[in-house]
Amino acid sequence: MTGTESSAEAFIVGDHIEVLGICDKTKCSPPYSFDTRLIYPAAFPSAVLEEIKLLNERVVRAVGVRMGITHAEYIVTDAGVRLIEIAARGCGAGIATRLIPAMTGVDLIGARIRQSLGVDDALGPRTFQKSGILEFLLLPHGRVKKIAGLSEARQIAGVVDIGFNVREGDEVGIVESGDQRPGHLLAVAENRAGLLQIVEEVRQTVQIEMESPSAAQFAGPL
Repeated sequence: MTGTESSAEAFIVGDHIEVLGICDKTKCSPPYSFDTRLIYPAAFPSAVLEEIKLLNERVVRAVGVRMGITHAEYIVTDAGVRLIEIAARGCGAGIATRLIPAMTGVDLIGARIRQSLGVDDALGPRTFQKSGILEFLLLPHGRVKKIAGLSEARQIAGVVDIGFNVREGDEVGIVESGDQRPGHLLAVAENRAGLLQIVEEVRQTVQIEMESPSAAQFAGPL
C-alpha cells in the first residue's frame, strides 16, 4: 500500500470510543521502514480524519475491545484509508505515557488503572488540546565523542522529554529498524508551526561531536 501512514490513539469504555489523537508520520528512506516523525493532529483534510475515526470504530468493535487503550496504525492511500494493524495497548516511545497527557491533560495510564478498579468515568474530561510531536533524533555514523546541551534543551518551552540511547564512546551505525534510533524529542505547542520551531531550537541547542570511521570530525548542532 502506498500513501501517508497514520495512527489513532483511543480509550474504550464499552461502546464509547474516545479518540485522543490522530497523527501523520514521516518515514525513513527505503529500503528500511521506520518512523522519523509523528505529529498530532494529522495534517489530513477533515474528511480523511473522519474516515480514520469511522474505520477505527469499526476495527475496534470488530476485534471486540471493550475497555482500555488502543493503538491502531493506518495508511491514507488514493483508494481510501486502510488498516495496517491494531493493538490493545498504548503507543510506545512515550506517546501514551508522556505526550498524550501533555497534549490533552488526560492521564491515560492513570485512567486505565482507574478503569480496571471499576471507577466510573475513569478517563475524565480533556482539559485542553495542544499539538504534539515525536521527533526521532538521528546521528551521523561514527563514534560519539560528546553530547552537550541536553539540560538547556529540556528548558525550552514546550519540550516534554528529550534523550539519547547512546552515550559518549558508543558507536553509531546504520539505523535499520526503529529500536536502533539513537534519540527522541517529545514536545507540545499550540500548532504545527510551533512544534517545528521547537524542533529547530532543540537542534541548535544540542551539540554533538562525532568521530567518523575515517577519523574525519563532525561537530555542531544536532
